[in-house]
Amino acid sequence: HRCFGDEASAEVCSNPGSCGPGRELPAMEPAQGDGFPRYAKVPRGPGARVWTQDEVRLHDGTSKERPLLLAIVGEVYDVGTGAEFYSQGKGYSALAAGDNSRRFADLGEEGEDDQALAKVEDMSNDDFKAVLGWRGFYRTHETYRFVGVVQGRYYDAEGRPTPELGRVEERHKAQSVAAQSKKELQQRFKACNSRHKAGEPTFEIWCDDGYHGKGKAPVHIYLKAKDGSDTDGWCACVAPKLRPRFEEEAAAGGHQFRFVEYPECEKGKQRCSRP
Repeated sequence: HRCFGDEASAEVCSNPGSCGPGRELPAMEPAQGDGFPRYAKVPRGPGARVWTQDEVRLHDGTSKERPLLLAIVGEVYDVGTGAEFYSQGKGYSALAAGDNSRRFADLGEEGEDDQALAKVEDMSNDDFKAVLGWRGFYRTHETYRFVGVVQGRYYDAEGRPTPELGRVEERHKAQSVAAQSKKELQQRFKACNSRHKAGEPTFEIWCDDGYHGKGKAPVHIYLKAKDGSDTDGWCACVAPKLRPRFEEEAAAGGHQFRFVEYPECEKGKQRCSRP
């Protein structure tokens, strides 16, 4: 075991009180070749090691005496097999040695401190989705290893999830449900064909009897959020006379969406041009 109070650690530890003098780091597996030593993978859940911010910061790839770590939404991963991406001087080194969750959506993101860079609940839907998508990537990666959680926004000193993590997970679940709903609707209401020629101010959209079915015409489908606002959408081919019934069935079945006519398209026509 390496003691967290050793000389090398003391040079990097910005807050010795939080580092815990004499606190042992986990046992390390020897490095393979010119790589980094590794920490063993541990199960996610109660009992996983709780890292301090300063402990994680020590593992930034500047020394091959220690493994290479990163954290995302409070979860800590040994990414030693990805040294070509995360070690010092490499393209994604800004993601290592701390919970830099916001940088998984924008690598150039700046924050006042670790806590600021870890915050994701105020991000846009697309950026939030990107960050949680990356968390899923690390959770299922073949060679990156979950080694614990970092104390801060998402886990307390005992490794218990914080209310903020609860809100993040709730939003992530809602996004996942919406994505599944969209997938089901896209299978039911097939997307319009479209074509654009370079230099022209408009593009053409149309529905094909052979692919979409007879009597279908272009219409925009908007998915609706819990608050009733429009979120995502696409051009789909739907029979005009069936649209009111589909909306009623959707509301009864928990699928929230609405159809909106394109003002450039004559109602019922299968083909039109729009800007």
